[in-house]
Amino acid sequence: MAGQRTVYPETFGEGGKAMWREVTSTYALSSTELALLKQLCRTIDRLDVLELAAKGVAPVFEARQGTVMHPVFVEIRQQSTVMARLIASLRLPDAPTIAAPKVDDAPKRPQRRSGSRPYYGVNNPDLKVVGHG
Repeated sequence: MAGQRTVYPETFGEGGKAMWREVTSTYALSSTELALLKQLCRTIDRLDVLELAAKGVAPVFEARQGTVMHPVFVEIRQQSTVMARLIASLRLPDAPTIAAPKVDDAPKRPQRRSGSRPYYGVNNPDLKVVGHG
């Protein structure tokens, strides 16, 4: 579809536009997948803004509580986690690599994605603390 203009669902920044173009030109997506992609593009743009805000800022500083992480770096970490989960939820196959050698005994089935992984927090009953106590 050379020469066809890409239509974006909203105003994205450069990172969001690049992701939208790449995915929508390569894959046919359902409405649910398009909603995930839209959120992914927003997250990419948010990360771009946060990265600009983080330039010249020390990642940690001294506060009353002691040495703490600067809030912009905390938000970058959180948005990066959101981005990774959205990418996993889209279940897009890995891009083929040109230099990858063909192996005869390679699996012939399509790649599978399990979606985003759950958060493993302190309150998770499936995890136990080892070596304490």
